[in-house]
Amino acid sequence: MSISQELNEITQTLNNAQYTHRLVVEKDQEGCFHPKLRCSISNFFPSYIRNNFYSKELKENKETLEYFFRVFGKSRVFRIGDRYGVNFQKKYDNGEGVSRTDIEKLFVGSADLRIEDVNELFLRIKSPEVHEVLFLNKEQTSDLKKEFSSIKITSPVEDSFVNESKEKLERLIDLLIPFANVSDVFMGNLPNINPLAHGSGKTWDSKRQLVRALLELRHDARFHLLPSWSFRVANLIANREPPEGTIVAHQEGYLKVHRRVHGGGAFKLFLKTLTQQKEKFFSGVVYRGTRGHFRATSSLRSIWDDLQMNMGINGIRATFKETNSLLNDVKAGFIHKEDEPIWFLGLSLGGGHAQRDFCAQFKRIVEKESVRHMQLRTVNSISVDRVTAEYFAKLCKDYKGQLHILRISEAEDVIHHFGEAHIGAGCDPEKVHIDAISFEHVDHSNKNCGKRHWDKWPTPIETPQDRIKGFVKFLRTVVGVHIRETPSMPHCTYQVCNRHPGGKDRIEDILNPDQDPKRSLWEKRRQELSFGHQNSFVDFLKSLNF
Repeated sequence: MSISQELNEITQTLNNAQYTHRLVVEKDQEGCFHPKLRCSISNFFPSYIRNNFYSKELKENKETLEYFFRVFGKSRVFRIGDRYGVNFQKKYDNGEGVSRTDIEKLFVGSADLRIEDVNELFLRIKSPEVHEVLFLNKEQTSDLKKEFSSIKITSPVEDSFVNESKEKLERLIDLLIPFANVSDVFMGNLPNINPLAHGSGKTWDSKRQLVRALLELRHDARFHLLPSWSFRVANLIANREPPEGTIVAHQEGYLKVHRRVHGGGAFKLFLKTLTQQKEKFFSGVVYRGTRGHFRATSSLRSIWDDLQMNMGINGIRATFKETNSLLNDVKAGFIHKEDEPIWFLGLSLGGGHAQRDFCAQFKRIVEKESVRHMQLRTVNSISVDRVTAEYFAKLCKDYKGQLHILRISEAEDVIHHFGEAHIGAGCDPEKVHIDAISFEHVDHSNKNCGKRHWDKWPTPIETPQDRIKGFVKFLRTVVGVHIRETPSMPHCTYQVCNRHPGGKDRIEDILNPDQDPKRSLWEKRRQELSFGHQNSFVDFLKSLNF
């Protein structure tokens, strides 16, 4: 029986477990695997009673944990316990039983892959003193060592794979997450992924949702295309704020959360490549959208950033110094060489932050008269102020290279109607390649499944009472606007680019909400409630000395 089949059998056994049940893993003389459930009350007795009257139970409990040490690695099991609030070290030392909840946290934690897990396994494979790795026997371990013999250990260890294909790292990940299917990780109870989770991912439910989202990036073909991958990373993963070291799958390779930078309402994940960079695979920055969890300080800051005349200006100012260092200083550890390719990806308010950081870094490139491959990807994003968009278009005239902008939106979403112009408006298609993609949900059972977006806003805003209603409606829109994930549902995809015949004019219409009175109404209503100065960001840009 393979290890994945054994884990599947444990999952099926634990589906019938009660609170008082403990799991016992046994193997007979022929090596056949037998997971069983047994009742246990011995944990309520003093240790001397347990040691004298429950010695068999203590032995079974220790052997069960030793089984999981063999499957996942002893030190890794202890690390997972620390992350998920289960003291496996104490349970093993005292011979305590493991419950269904304990095992579920262990399984979910094993799929919540971190770079230290990969580093530890790689070092054990390279060590001449280790003859058996995890659940592999000596012969299998020997074959594995030969497979990785050509890869040298670097400092830091994670950089050992930067010149390798994704298959090498994927081989280690398969050993670290040895489940046959995603449902086994969650004991057959897959968590519902709710795009409207604005918490920081610290709750048990949010952690389960994050792990499922990360697993589906790797296993679900729907998310292997760049627009769908970008949508999931911006809309689901960034909102749950994965810890540093978390590994993120991509069709072309693997990335890790290198650094989390936050301040002023902005939250950024710096995703660094772990495997060989390619034309369509390199490091980048993901920007979280507005956090709607009103009890959190960061939520109030992000909503305050929404209410600025230049949306996103506070977050950019507060995080610019650290962001600029990570993107341009090799010593910061994020980039391998100066001016290597980089992408910026943001959702909602985060899309505004991405546009402003993109603009600031582009100004640096122009001033240094160099060329850098940079991509901007926005998902259901706000636009920026017209002054900033015009300033960016002016910078593009002197640039010798090419930039790429990908604007992704959902037909039912409304946030992209805020702001005056998206970065890229008014730019020469030869200098800036712009693609716009829109996903529209197809619901054949409901002919009136959507409302016109301009009907969702109370109008006119004339009296104080109407203004209060408008503000409340605005907050509800911010909290509840991204309530779907269209790429994972039946949908139609519409795409246009500014290099095709007629595409330039269509792109300009999309990037300029001002062209449509009903779309520009959204921004006019927001500006009536906003604070700050119209030229704040451009003045900030002009003050920067690179």
